[in-house]
Amino acid sequence: VCSSDLRRRLLWLGALFMPVAASLLVMLWLRRPSVPGPTTDVVAEAELAIKGGVRFIVVARRREHVFPVRPSERLRPGDQIRFVFEALRYPYVLIASVDGAGHASIYAPYDGARSAEVAVGDRVELPGSIVIDGTPGPERLFALFSRRPLESAPARAAAAALGRQGAGAIRRATKLDVGADEEVSMLFEKA
Repeated sequence: VCSSDLRRRLLWLGALFMPVAASLLVMLWLRRPSVPGPTTDVVAEAELAIKGGVRFIVVARRREHVFPVRPSERLRPGDQIRFVFEALRYPYVLIASVDGAGHASIYAPYDGARSAEVAVGDRVELPGSIVIDGTPGPERLFALFSRRPLESAPARAAAAALGRQGAGAIRRATKLDVGADEEVSMLFEKA
């Protein structure tokens, strides 16, 4: 085989395999997880979900360090947390919380009277953040998803009732059962 024939064959093979290699690279790039804004590339291990349902992701910022909040993670006073959802198919979200002192809060919409209307989609990040206070012990978050707005008063009352049962009950609970179409819960500890 003369060198010009070999060169033509190599060019032909290169032209054949280049699109395949480029397609593989694009597919790998599209599969990597990402969250717009400061939470980019930190969600892989922080996902909580009901099989086939919405994934609830909590991301924290401590000074300039952004990290996923894993179940039972220890957060410090002053840490900021944000909420991200994947595979969100409900137009309303309410996030209730109860801490180790039994104090119940509504985090999304912050101190709101009813669920927040949100965009349905593959990845939704709620605006704003919550600053962790100095109350030690467990804190449990309940993300309540619904087709229609939920009133926050029953969720706050259920979270407060759970808080009156003590830290052990907060650590064990997984649901508020206040009429949500879907519910996901997450526990973290406060140092």
